[in-house]
Amino acid sequence: MNKRGQVTVFIILGIVIVASAIIYFSFRDSISQKVGGFSGADNVKKFVDECLLSVSEEVVYAVGNGGGYVFGPEFSLESGFNYQFLGDKTYFPSLEEIEEEISLYVTVDLISCLGSFERFSNLEIRYGRGEVSTDILNNSVEINLYYPLSVSKGDEVVRYENFEKIVIPVRLGEMYFVMRDLIDGGYYGENGLCVSCMVDVAFDHRFVFDVHSHGEEEIFVLSDLENENVEEAYSFVFVNRRPNEY
Repeated sequence: MNKRGQVTVFIILGIVIVASAIIYFSFRDSISQKVGGFSGADNVKKFVDECLLSVSEEVVYAVGNGGGYVFGPEFSLESGFNYQFLGDKTYFPSLEEIEEEISLYVTVDLISCLGSFERFSNLEIRYGRGEVSTDILNNSVEINLYYPLSVSKGDEVVRYENFEKIVIPVRLGEMYFVMRDLIDGGYYGENGLCVSCMVDVAFDHRFVFDVHSHGEEEIFVLSDLENENVEEAYSFVFVNRRPNEY
């Protein structure tokens, strides 16, 4: 290629670069609005995230206090504690059932928390049906939300679907398996309940176990007092009535 041709190419490339820069800086604000959202849209997403965190914490703690349920099965004490063993029937839920319980009530309470987005009256907000999924791990409970949501202001629209995952650092998974151990371990003998056996099992997992008599029932409480990642100690509570007392 001769020198004149090379110069022509460089001139064309220069024009393209300059033109691209002009286009970029001219439309930079509108591009950032489409990617990051316009004023107010991010506040809507933040509102959903905050509601999800709040109701998730409430439900997870309620499930612990309810022995795996928010609202218990058919049998429960007037105080609200749920039976896990009554006569020859057990009501102790599976881990999957507890996950479903959490997902259900997070969904219900989230609807109440969000309302109809009344506080954002200057925006047009449309939303579909949310789907909540829960994973109970040894050291945490993880809650995910799929929630189709669009926020409009004039001609601008921002859409959201997947929101920030909620991680609640309670040891519900490990606590569940300890409680399963206590229920299935045959700690009732000829001399009654072997409290020391239960205390030892709990201690091995850095939990505190306690039992309280309530008439014919015994209220079992397994608490995690050593978890520095939560402000409020987490407990798993259930009621047991021995077969010969039913």
